[in-house]
Amino acid sequence: MKLQHFLIIFLIAVYQTTLIIGVGSAAKAELIGNTFSKCDHLRNDM
Repeated sequence: MKLQHFLIIFLIAVYQTTLIIGVGSAAKAELIGNTFSKCDHLRNDM
């Protein structure tokens, strides 16, 4: 439960930060890639 809560908050924060900064598509792709690798890491831990 706590982990899901943290992930939701984290994704919202990343999304808002991306909107505020208005970074290029390359940086967005990097953020998405980092998020996916974190999810994979958590999945492996479970």
